[in-house]
Amino acid sequence: MLIPIGDAEHYYRSFASKLVPYGDNSWTGRSNGDEGNITEHEEWVAQYLAAVTLLDEQIGRLLDALQGRDLLKDTVIIYTSDHGHMTGQDGLYGKANGSVPLNLTEETIRIPMII
Repeated sequence: MLIPIGDAEHYYRSFASKLVPYGDNSWTGRSNGDEGNITEHEEWVAQYLAAVTLLDEQIGRLLDALQGRDLLKDTVIIYTSDHGHMTGQDGLYGKANGSVPLNLTEETIRIPMII
């Protein structure tokens, strides 16, 4: 299903907290003093999901352009990024350095890569 870019955040807001439930059982303290705000959780998750949707749409455009120019069969596309971040899991938001001590939860150490 294609979601118009401007509508992605709105689309995800209605069920964002069901996809990524807020976890308030953090065993770490926040390095910046921000414990997160559960009332903003749904908005933060919706924005994260909208960003992933935008990336997915742009990769699709790239593939379409390469295919339209008959270059797809001779092209290797590698996409990678830095490690992930927390979107409310264990009551944390942001990167691993957002907590003291630093956390090594799965969400912050996985590195996405698509070939």
